Amino acid sequence: RLQRIEARNCAHLTHVSPLVTTMPTLTAILLDGSPASLSLSWRGAGLSTMHPLLLQQTALRELDLSDNAFEAVPPEITKLSRLTAVNFTSNILNGTGLDTLAALPDLTRVSIAHNNIVNLTEVTLRALRLWSFVDVGHNAIVNPPIEFFVPTKQLRLAGNPILETNRDELEYKVIGPELPPALFEVPLRRLSVRNNLVANIGDAIGRLVPTLEHLMLFQNVLSEASFPPSFADLDNLVHLEVSSNRISTADGDLPAAIYDLASLRKLDAVCCGLSNLSPRLYQMPNLEFVQLAHNPGLVLPPVPEGQTETSIKYVNLNRNAFATVPTVLLEPPLADSLLWLSISGENFDIDAGIAAVEAATSLECYETAHAVPLPDDYNLMECRDPSVVPPAHAPPAPIDW
Repeated sequence: RLQRIEARNCAHLTHVSPLVTTMPTLTAILLDGSPASLSLSWRGAGLSTMHPLLLQQTALRELDLSDNAFEAVPPEITKLSRLTAVNFTSNILNGTGLDTLAALPDLTRVSIAHNNIVNLTEVTLRALRLWSFVDVGHNAIVNPPIEFFVPTKQLRLAGNPILETNRDELEYKVIGPELPPALFEVPLRRLSVRNNLVANIGDAIGRLVPTLEHLMLFQNVLSEASFPPSFADLDNLVHLEVSSNRISTADGDLPAAIYDLASLRKLDAVCCGLSNLSPRLYQMPNLEFVQLAHNPGLVLPPVPEGQTETSIKYVNLNRNAFATVPTVLLEPPLADSLLWLSISGENFDIDAGIAAVEAATSLECYETAHAVPLPDDYNLMECRDPSVVPPAHAPPAPIDW
């Protein structure tokens, strides 16, 4: 018939068993001044609600309620207003009540792994910006929000069915200079961090070798040094977008690792400061679509002697400095493989260009309207194989990206 336990100022009292909740007459536990008053673990106690004895411990800073049966974060937890860390790992949370945690002013560490959480509310997302450690691993999260990554925090995502980052969610933000390490914990097929501050890709991206197919890095702050040799190990990468990054080497070439991407089918390298590409471009075994617009000093190299085939079919050379069609496009193997070509340049001779391409290839060419206004001395020519892509002025759609 014990009603009250006084264990104040017990220097060695670090643990109070959750079995005290089974004592029917116990109404008070006083732990002031003892270590257990600051940190309490009642894991695996079969709890689904906050026991009154627990709510008495208003000095608590750390609370472990993992391996219990909570379906929601109980609103009563706000009575423990000094909490800095809570652990609800391995309960049956579905996200209900997580907003309650936002009301804990000192909270910085949150563990809610191994639950059934799919989405987080706006209130919880705002609170995420204040937490320095978040473990949401092994839930049902599909689209990771920007608040997971900004500000930088310790984040655990492993075990969620995240196959791609939401293009709109992670754009125009402040991710960088490193890619968030937590992104390498999930089996991403598409990683889009466009319009950010990423400067270093890092060797950790090698952890995505088995799954990554699309990497979108448009308008970051990448350079040649951003691409480690291990970048070439991305064997399943089919689409790489590095446009609007100054990635050119001292010689004006692409970083060497890009040429080693054996599965790459589409390369977007618009406005990258390129001038002298390696002939290796023509030897990439699966490359079909090459976007090289807005590289004003660009010169296309000759095809290596003896090479009779190339996989390149679609080439965009708009807003460069070409006055005529580069000879390499008018000779085999490119003259035989091309299905679509778009080219514009300062003082580009459009009539001579049309005549040259139509004489050397099966393409039909015409001057086209400018989707984006060009200077008066720029002319834009488009050529298509009418048997493969529709005529008119629709953009080419050879691959469903």
